[in-house]
Amino acid sequence: MTTSLRTKNFIAIGILILLTIAYFWKFFFLGFLPMGGDIATYTYPPWYHHYHAKTKSQNPLLSDPVFLHYPLRKLACERLKEGKITLWNPYIFCGSPLFSTNSVSFCPLNLLFIFFDPLTAYSLILILQMLLSGVFMYTFLRGSLSLGSFGALIGGIIYEFSGFSIVWLEMGILSGFLLPLILFLIDRAISRRSIFYTSLAGIALGIQLLSAFLQIGLFVLLAATAYSLFKIFLNRDIKAVRYAALVFVFGIGLAAVQLITSYELIKHSHRQPIKNYRMLAPLPWQNLITFLVPDYYGNPADYNYNPIRGKFRSIFEKYNLKLPPPHPRRGIMEDNYNELCGYIGILPLILAFLVIFLKRDKNAIFFASFTLISLLLVLGSPLYYLLFV
Repeated sequence: MTTSLRTKNFIAIGILILLTIAYFWKFFFLGFLPMGGDIATYTYPPWYHHYHAKTKSQNPLLSDPVFLHYPLRKLACERLKEGKITLWNPYIFCGSPLFSTNSVSFCPLNLLFIFFDPLTAYSLILILQMLLSGVFMYTFLRGSLSLGSFGALIGGIIYEFSGFSIVWLEMGILSGFLLPLILFLIDRAISRRSIFYTSLAGIALGIQLLSAFLQIGLFVLLAATAYSLFKIFLNRDIKAVRYAALVFVFGIGLAAVQLITSYELIKHSHRQPIKNYRMLAPLPWQNLITFLVPDYYGNPADYNYNPIRGKFRSIFEKYNLKLPPPHPRRGIMEDNYNELCGYIGILPLILAFLVIFLKRDKNAIFFASFTLISLLLVLGSPLYYLLFV
C-alpha cells in the first residue's frame, strides 16, 4: 500500500470517528447516556403515578434496554469481575438461565465492563458497534469491491447510520457490525487460499454470532454463505470450497458455547415454533413506502405511530374493496416501528439504482440479486415456501 492510499484510508477512518463523536456528542461532552432511562419512571410505581400524569417518556418503544439488556449484562459482568462466570440468574421469578439469553453473551466487547463503570461500559459498547460497522464497511468496499476512498467512505457512513442501526442502537445486540469484515475476510480467504484469512474470518463470524440476536446471526450466516458461493463461482476455483467451509465450521464452533445453551433454552420457550408457511408474518407491502419516507405512518417518539392497515382503510372503503383480514401472527409487529424500519436514505437508494444500471459488473449483479431475493422473502413471497418443503 502506497503512502497516498494509506493517508486516504486514515483520513476516511478519521471522518467516521468524528461523525460518530458528533452523533454521540451528548455522551462525550454532557455525560448523557444513549439509553432511555426516563422510561422507568413512567412504567413502575411509585414514580408512575407522579410522572405519567404530567408528561411522557421520550420513546416508549425502547424499554427492553432499561428493563432487560442492561441489567442482565451488568449482573453477568459484575460476577465476572469477581472471577465467576454466573450461569444462573436468581432474580427473575424462581431463577432463569443467564448466559443462554441474547441479553447476555460472551461477546469480547463485554470486557469493557471490567475497566469502566457499568453505564459507561454499556454506552461504549453501543458506540463502538456503530463506529466499527462503518469502518468495516469502508474496509470491505475498498479491499474487496475496489471502490475509491470517497465511494467507500460514503458506503461506510450509510451502513453505520442506516435506519436499522439507529432504531436498534440502544439494544446493543441487534447489530450486524461485523458482517462487512466477515465478507472482506472471506474474500481474502477464497481468493488467496489463505488459512490465515480463513481463521480470521471464522473468528469474526464467531464473535458476530456471540454478539447479536440469533435472528441477526442467522441473517449474517445466510449473507456470508451466499457471498462465499459467489466468490467461488467467480474465481472458478472449486478447491476454495474447503476454505469457505472452514470459516463456517470455525465460526459456529467458536460460538457453540452460546448457541448450544440458547438452543436448550429455546426448547422450553412459551413461544410456538413456525411449522408451516402460513404461520409466517411477512413485511406488509404497504410498508415499502417507509423506505422513502420513514415516518410516513408516524413515529413512536411523537406518539402518533398508526397501524399500517388503518392508513389504507380509507382507500379500500372509498373504492368499495374488501379489506384484507389481519394476519394471524402480525399483532405487535404491525405496530412496532423498529421491526418495520428499512430506511437507508433517499440518496443511497438513488446511488444503488444507478450502480445497477450503469456499472453492471458481477459484484453489482450479485448484490442487486441478493437484495431482490431478500425483499421477496421478507414480503412473504412463495420463495419462503421452499424452506418448508
